Amino acid sequence: MSGRPWPGGECRSPSGCTSGPRRGTAGYWYGRLGALRTNSESLPVWRDRARWFGLPVLFEWYELHGDRLAVRRGLLVVREDWVLLYRVLDVRVRRSLLDMLLGTGTVEVYAADATDPRLLLRGVRRPREVAAMIQEAAEAARAELGVRGRELFGAAAFLEDHNNSFGR
Repeated sequence: MSGRPWPGGECRSPSGCTSGPRRGTAGYWYGRLGALRTNSESLPVWRDRARWFGLPVLFEWYELHGDRLAVRRGLLVVREDWVLLYRVLDVRVRRSLLDMLLGTGTVEVYAADATDPRLLLRGVRRPREVAAMIQEAAEAARAELGVRGRELFGAAAFLEDHNNSFGR
């Protein structure tokens, strides 16, 4: 067997695998999709969809990764919002009576982000556990990066001004 080894097996091509692994092998798909998921940090820790009356019929998906929170909305035009977890300032849970009966709720994530200072995760199952998970991941990300509270004080003032200017 000559050629470069690829994840999922060695190259078995007599030409030396200059073009990559054979189609259908694990190495082929690693080469195609590996750029999206190269390390354990990029794999989602938690994933859910927005629910309406407890059914996942809305076109909103939520993912919590090791260092960021992703919100994807839309069917034909998809918009993705990413918030780095070390920028998360506060997490709040809202539940109506119907939400309590269905076991769902809305998780509000307030962050020091210029484009989306407030992310709403609507219709999430077990919202209290999700909020605690996001808060713990944010604290771990801040500890890992060495970010302290004083770096985020200015962001809280920005959020207050931003919310007051839009009548929230």
